[in-house]
Amino acid sequence: MNIIVLKTDIPDQKSAQRLASVFGSQPSIIRWTVDTEDIDKVLRIEDDDTLSEQAVIRLVQRCGVAAAPLPD
Repeated sequence: MNIIVLKTDIPDQKSAQRLASVFGSQPSIIRWTVDTEDIDKVLRIEDDDTLSEQAVIRLVQRCGVAAAPLPD
């Protein structure tokens, strides 16, 4: 299993639901969550080691959401 964690600009859970259809069409995504209470609006994706971080960023950007890797 691969875990990808990204910083986003998703303001609330209702806005996060825009991602549901995109992530639902990706069979490799096992689970995903958005923590809109965190200052970085953290998106966490668990997948079956198929998707790269950059691929997820491109998927998210299709929904009009900005995403970037979280700094260590």
